[in-house]
Amino acid sequence: MEETEELKVKEKDKRAKFEILLIVVCWLVYVTAQLGRHSYNSTKTLFMESFGLSHEAVGLPTTLFFFAYGGGQILVGLICGKYNKRIVVSVALAVAAAINFAVFFGIDFGFVKYLWLINGLAQANLWPVLLLTLSQNVGKKRMPLCAFLMSTASTGGTFLSYGISSLFAIDKSLFLYTFLISASLMLAGAILWFFTAAGIKSNKEVAAERAAETEEESEKETAAADSGKKRSLLYLLPLILMLACFVEFAAASDAIAGGITQWIPSILKENYGLEDSVSILMTIFIPLFSIPNAALSGWFYSKTKDFVVCSFILFSFGTLLLLAVIPTLGGSWAIVMILFVITKLTIGMVTNQMTVQAPLLLKGRVNSGFLAGLLNGSCYVGSAISTYVLGVLADNMGWNGTFVVLASIAGVSAAIALIFLVVTKVKKRGGTPKAA
Repeated sequence: MEETEELKVKEKDKRAKFEILLIVVCWLVYVTAQLGRHSYNSTKTLFMESFGLSHEAVGLPTTLFFFAYGGGQILVGLICGKYNKRIVVSVALAVAAAINFAVFFGIDFGFVKYLWLINGLAQANLWPVLLLTLSQNVGKKRMPLCAFLMSTASTGGTFLSYGISSLFAIDKSLFLYTFLISASLMLAGAILWFFTAAGIKSNKEVAAERAAETEEESEKETAAADSGKKRSLLYLLPLILMLACFVEFAAASDAIAGGITQWIPSILKENYGLEDSVSILMTIFIPLFSIPNAALSGWFYSKTKDFVVCSFILFSFGTLLLLAVIPTLGGSWAIVMILFVITKLTIGMVTNQMTVQAPLLLKGRVNSGFLAGLLNGSCYVGSAISTYVLGVLADNMGWNGTFVVLASIAGVSAAIALIFLVVTKVKKRGGTPKAA
């Protein structure tokens, strides 16, 4: 008897250590993926200068990436439950690494947009699969740690990518080495994942656990089948409306926050004459200051217990911040950077809640892989449109007109959140589904 208890304790400790290891490895994998994603974004101004390209031309590869990545994630979210997660993530990282190697070795810029499209399709497999893996293998005790760390993965990768590119931008002839380092680290991430993922639950084990849970739930619901059906019908419409709002919030938040991040080097160079290395280096401070997003967005949600309420407040404040940028663009670049940081922090909290916290905290109501793919995919669709459109607007309307558009997007999103809250709360107070 004592030996049995001792074995259970050892098995529990072993599982706990593996959960922590898996969380850390998933974080590292996504950080390396960010390097292979932002290697181009962080060097766009250098491509413009080296090849004499317009904002529109250098924005196209990023736009194609985001469309492929965003649309791909929505599809992957629907089917990733059938994936061999160990193989898919490893192959996706290897493909992205090969593409970065190709850019480093001097492939013609005319092909970069096609390569970045493939890069987007490959990396679309990562976020939904990683979050689904975590939701299936990490217990409730460590889920807050999981949500926090995964919330910082994108920031960590962006920070590293822009930091690396700023170093090579000092000697502009070396800027392509950003792609070499990114590719090498992604290959290392692929190898690390391949060996670590050998310990995750198989699709059969997950299906068996789900079947057991379903059987238990159906036994509880048998006694109240009729009333249960009525409740489910009443619950369905608010849930669908909530998901539709989440999609809009995700797309709008990354259109704003992602658009700002993508074009800061150009804004600082064109408006204030800063050197490429300096403007890129300044850009990395935005993701650096965004690290508190993970803790702040979690704390904010804990106070409201409603993602729509959070989005309404954050988009409203974001609208004011974006409008405040317009009269300051001709003044001090330090003030503009402060406004950019606060705006990124504010709108980034919406992105964080949509892409990390909602999929993990609502896993009892909506499949985590599906919700992660849907919302993270929506973010990148929004960012794809934003990156290209903002470049076109900057060429034709200047940056003042561009920020009017960004403020309008935030204002419309706040209005959508308010309408949803009014409609659902009038019908039934507390009508939005909340995490347990």
